[in-house]
Amino acid sequence: MVEASEAFQDLVNDIMEEIEARFEELPGGKFRKSSTGWPEAWSFTTPGGERENFLKAVRWFCSNTKEEWGRLLTPLVTGIRVSGPFRPDWVPVGQSYEHVFVDTQGLDHEKPTTELSSETTSMFATVQNILFVESGKDSLKSQSARKVMEAIAGSGYTANLTVALTHMDLVVGDDIPSAEDRKGKAFSGLRSLVENEVSRNVSRDAAKQLAGHLERSTFYLGYLDPKKYPESWDAEDKAAFDESLGGDLWSMTEHLVERANPQQLRPSVPQYSFESLGLAVREASVSFQEVWEARLGYKRVEGISPAAWQSIKAMSRRHAEGWFDGYWLRPIDTLISLTRNVLTRFLESPLKWLPEQKKITEEQKAAIVDRLKQLVNEELTDLSKRRLWEQPQTRWQGAYEPSGTGSTFLRKQRVHELFVHQIPIPQSISDRDAQAWVEEVKQMLIRALDSLQAEAKKAQDHD
Repeated sequence: MVEASEAFQDLVNDIMEEIEARFEELPGGKFRKSSTGWPEAWSFTTPGGERENFLKAVRWFCSNTKEEWGRLLTPLVTGIRVSGPFRPDWVPVGQSYEHVFVDTQGLDHEKPTTELSSETTSMFATVQNILFVESGKDSLKSQSARKVMEAIAGSGYTANLTVALTHMDLVVGDDIPSAEDRKGKAFSGLRSLVENEVSRNVSRDAAKQLAGHLERSTFYLGYLDPKKYPESWDAEDKAAFDESLGGDLWSMTEHLVERANPQQLRPSVPQYSFESLGLAVREASVSFQEVWEARLGYKRVEGISPAAWQSIKAMSRRHAEGWFDGYWLRPIDTLISLTRNVLTRFLESPLKWLPEQKKITEEQKAAIVDRLKQLVNEELTDLSKRRLWEQPQTRWQGAYEPSGTGSTFLRKQRVHELFVHQIPIPQSISDRDAQAWVEEVKQMLIRALDSLQAEAKKAQDHD
């Protein structure tokens, strides 16, 4: 093996030394290092008035400036936390502005996949708002926009979503002469995405609820970069626009604060018949197998390209060794996404509501079902990891192991067998593996319902 050769080890050592040398160019700050001396974290503090010095220090970890290539540490950084007295000029005097923003990697900055990563969706439960920022001039035609809307609608976080459409100054055309026309043009792309993609892949009810919510939770912003103001604007024009833009940003901030404090749910709980759950699980299993038969090159599916043998090998190694770095082939995330979508349709069709004598509106029912979706989504990630990584890890090791002539075919075959065994398609009650898979999903739903019941009782006691 190349990795065991002396030349390979020398190459690794040379690279590590080059990386360590970059740390020596950093400005003052404190390192936290591992037992071997490798830097694990770096902290830096400056007085509030030294903003420029602070930004210059941080740039070594987040910049992509061409002039600094070969010196930056950006590729090694997994996260940056910044805190300080950051208060925009547009915040009205006397108003509080204390917020924590979690900015993730741009969704179009990675190789396209068929689903949103579980690293991203797991954050839904830890934040009060989900702010999706997209360019209004693109009419939300990107694959990432579809994935975000489907994941949010399917996991029950519609009420937490706010959309900011930027670059509205670039939404132009003879058919959109006014500002309201531009907003309508930009929102039409969002509406089309919800009414078509979300309705088809998640459910019509989820799409209807999301569309209605977005009509009240979408903001339109243009000219966020003052350097791109029209040359024809004089100082008075610029000042007037700055004031108007500041008002828009403050309105969005107030909206986010309001959404972060939702009304308490009414104490009611939906009841379901689990007799049809097997059909829902079967649908998820069939869809999963179809996606990965296409990825492995066993069949053709529109919109899904076969993965190269090197990619299949890289995916196998990550699962075999138990480390994940956001690689674009993510069977666990595929299972989460597809199972979440079919369970959404199941959860939206309860048999009845308890207690039956309590009056409850359709809006309240939707809010309670959304909470149930959230509880299911939190556990679905663990279930999927258990099914596709923890239980079959020795199988993944067997898939990664082959080398030499014929290894590509053998690895692909072993990966396919792993998927068929771990995510079986229910055919009959005599299929024990498939029934165990259905039962596992059923128990997950029961636990979610029990948690919802406990929350309902707590709300009732509180009233």
